[in-house]
Amino acid sequence: MEKKNGFRINSESINQDFFVKMKNAKMILKKKELRGAIIGMTGLMVAFGMASSISKDKVQEKEVAVASEIGNDVIDSEIPLVGLGAKNNIVAEQNTLSVDLNDVNSLNVILNDNKCSSTFFNEVCEELEEDGLSFTATANGANVDVNNSVVITLDQLYMSGPGMAFFSPYDNERLGDSDALALAMETGFEQNEFSTDGIFAGKIGYRETNLGQVQSRVPTTTEEAIGKDKNTSFVTVSFGTNNLEAEKVAQSIENALARYAYYQNEKAFGEDLIYRVGGGDIMADVEKRFSGCSAKEIDTYNKLEDSKDYVYMDDTLRNPNIAKMNAFDKACKIELSKEKENRY
Repeated sequence: MEKKNGFRINSESINQDFFVKMKNAKMILKKKELRGAIIGMTGLMVAFGMASSISKDKVQEKEVAVASEIGNDVIDSEIPLVGLGAKNNIVAEQNTLSVDLNDVNSLNVILNDNKCSSTFFNEVCEELEEDGLSFTATANGANVDVNNSVVITLDQLYMSGPGMAFFSPYDNERLGDSDALALAMETGFEQNEFSTDGIFAGKIGYRETNLGQVQSRVPTTTEEAIGKDKNTSFVTVSFGTNNLEAEKVAQSIENALARYAYYQNEKAFGEDLIYRVGGGDIMADVEKRFSGCSAKEIDTYNKLEDSKDYVYMDDTLRNPNIAKMNAFDKACKIELSKEKENRY
């Protein structure tokens, strides 16, 4: 079925290749370093009796000239900080932010084991405990139906090999900030060099609806265990069989939770960051969800500019405003501030 606004939906298929991993390497140079170099050169000139011929204005002109030769990659050594930044004395160096461990521990984290190796899950828990993270451990969805909590399910049931997927809510009407949690998890694991396959709304499965139709994507067991009236954020991290480095997984979870905590004080674009496409949806429906974003912006951000590209039912569309948020910027490193030496 083709829509006139360029948003086309095939309600009978799933396109699992919808997401393409994007990695943008950025070189960050700081003006402060340039100033230091220039001041150092001036000092040498003073030693040789040459500084008297160089005015303060000339030094500034030289600085601008050097910056111009390098190009537009020169940025200030300090970046604007909002919310959690001011509250917790976040330090910005080489585009790195720090979040206080207490802010993460106030999230009421629940770590849920869904068919993981017991050794692997226990090792991850031990690593997190060693770093001072407060959480409750459970298994198979027991005791995850807790209001105002953050539930992270570690799963080894749905994936194989080196891949990794993140399952956000199937139900677009869910309460909580699960979209942000899924994005934070994806960014946190990618920051620690895991190869990820993207975020999907629910897991692949088959179930007959009340109308006799067959669903090709269904809620995760975690989502089904949490009441719809609960203001609970949840995500399932589905590991391939090759991703069993417990220490690295724990580091990624810590980084992701730091990003999620940062988001709680950064959000300014509404809470709907991921939308699962339903049968009969048109772009106007998505525009209402992504406040302030035009159809063209949604197309561009999700790489749908080409009219030959289709969006299928159950695919996930991302809010273009995500690009404006430090919490989900892979070039912005966000760490937990802990008393012990940081291992990132």
